[in-house]
Amino acid sequence: MGYFVILRQTENFNLMEKLLLTLALAPFVGFSQMVDTGADVQFEPRSNSLAAIESGSKSTTCGPDTVEYTLAKATGLSALSINNATSGYAVSQYFNCPQQITLTGVEFYAYKLDATGGTSINVNVQVFAAGADSLPTGLPLVTGTVPVDTNFYGGDLELLSKFGGFPPINVSVPYVVVIENNSPNGIGLLFSDYQATPAPDGLQEWLCGINIAGLWYNSYNINVGGVPLDCDALFNPLVSYTMDAGFTASENCFGGPTINFTNTSSPILQDRMYNLAAYLNLTSLSYTWDFGDGGGGNAIDTSNTYANTTIDYTVYLTDTLFGWTSTCVDVDSTFIGNDLMPMFSNVPAGAGVVNFTDNSTASSPITSWLWDFGDGNTSTMQNPSHTYAASGNYTVCLTAVTACGTDSTCTSINVTVCSNPTAAFSETNNDPSFDFTDGSTTTGVVTYSWDFGDGNTSTQQNPTHTYVDNGTYTVTLTIIDDCGTSTVTSTITVNNGCTDPVAGFTQTGTEPTFTFTNTSTSSTNTTYSWDMGDGTTYTTQDVTHTYTANNTYTVTLTVTDDCGTNTFTQTVTVSTIGLLDLEGETFVAYPNPANDVLNIQSSLNVVLVELMDMTGRVIVSNEYNASEVTVKTSQLAEGQYTLRVKQENGEVKITSIEVIH
Repeated sequence: MGYFVILRQTENFNLMEKLLLTLALAPFVGFSQMVDTGADVQFEPRSNSLAAIESGSKSTTCGPDTVEYTLAKATGLSALSINNATSGYAVSQYFNCPQQITLTGVEFYAYKLDATGGTSINVNVQVFAAGADSLPTGLPLVTGTVPVDTNFYGGDLELLSKFGGFPPINVSVPYVVVIENNSPNGIGLLFSDYQATPAPDGLQEWLCGINIAGLWYNSYNINVGGVPLDCDALFNPLVSYTMDAGFTASENCFGGPTINFTNTSSPILQDRMYNLAAYLNLTSLSYTWDFGDGGGGNAIDTSNTYANTTIDYTVYLTDTLFGWTSTCVDVDSTFIGNDLMPMFSNVPAGAGVVNFTDNSTASSPITSWLWDFGDGNTSTMQNPSHTYAASGNYTVCLTAVTACGTDSTCTSINVTVCSNPTAAFSETNNDPSFDFTDGSTTTGVVTYSWDFGDGNTSTQQNPTHTYVDNGTYTVTLTIIDDCGTSTVTSTITVNNGCTDPVAGFTQTGTEPTFTFTNTSTSSTNTTYSWDMGDGTTYTTQDVTHTYTANNTYTVTLTVTDDCGTNTFTQTVTVSTIGLLDLEGETFVAYPNPANDVLNIQSSLNVVLVELMDMTGRVIVSNEYNASEVTVKTSQLAEGQYTLRVKQENGEVKITSIEVIH
């Protein structure tokens, strides 16, 4: 839809007529500061008819809708200068908030009056909570910025449109939209016609406000050239909201033929700022009733007299909110009548226990239940569980009660009193194939569920399963019989026909050097891992190893092939390290490592014994004249020492000794 603002310009083409703005404070105080952009501002009024909207599409989602309430009231337009030097610098417009509403922006119409200070200027778009007398209060809830330039577009209203978007905000109280120009360079902001006849466009709702020198004034306290500012700022909020249809019936059972229906739908439907039907005083068109008997109509609250009260009816209310740019609908319904259909289901839980579930339907709420289990026992629970003492057939009855009446249903059930099953099975290994044999204890009809642990399953009682890959698998059997359910698991190992390797070796040699000969049996891709017990390892098939200290060592061979792993160990003892035999002269120092004492034996008398640490410092120095001597080592620190033994013939024997405690 196109609108055009027609300007009447003065002889100076770039100047606008000035009108007098006075503050209505009885008597008025003249300001002569507001600028009207033309004496004959005209436009094509908005067509406020439901016809165009009714023919459009409808959505179950309400919004976003551009609220064109101020535009709908307008019969003509006026443009006033807004700046912070010679007039009011901010304009507000009040809007109702009948329920929570989400705002995401505001449309308004403006242009910069001239190129002073540049061809464009930024103005603030703000939303405030509405305070006393429809004016802004508190801090802004949100603020946006919009550029306004000098393009007047020949007065085309659509091209003069500006949009100030901002992050969505939810409001639940009446709110005020504000356009603010904090610059001495004026903008022309469009209002509806404050001089329209027979009545100005504001219709004395006084929803507009102006801020002059930091103070807000209602439009009824402002006049332009002696004329009260009874108009609206053309601000169109972009809103979304929830619209829910709802109603209550005076009764859901036919106590009489006439039922009264009270509307409980969302309040926004009756607000003339958001619903065009309400704006046109046609609010009832937003509510469409279907009484289920062929009757219906449009009304907020209504009633219906049913000719036949022996049958049931579904009553529908369809709400339609005719927004200014979008239309949304919602539907609610209820049952009217004597409809009550008691139903139930039952599931055996084993050991004589049966669980009962109420599945009844009714047009009005069920207020009580009475169960008769057929064995002399009853219950008033909605979904009871009952334990029977003996097996047999029982007639179970359910009686349901509503405000509309009572009805019953009965059915026969068979109950088996027994113990829960016990799942069990055994397996025969024909690697890679396994035969599984059920060994469960059950009663009555049994179902089997096997999970072989490799993604395959079976429902046979005694299945056979072949595995593709080697590995360890958890096999699960779940059984269900007339008395309940049970599950058991077992772990199996699949080698696909392989035999695990057998590790083994023999040892030969003379201290301290030994040869270990591998005697293992294995299949393909065999690897060997030797641990000699002294920190040395090998990966060869056979090993020859020399020990450097006296001790008893555990030698371990681990054999791994495609079928598995096996380990074999033996011990080897080394005790001759430290024994020297030079040219028939025997010299022995033991034990090595030494703890408390070191014994020295020599074929010749020993005359001097010295122990030196690794730095060469002499720690012990003792003189002797014997072939067998003892040196105390208990006071020595642990570590390696050099032993020097001088014999009676002047020869010196040197060896390494380790002391440990």
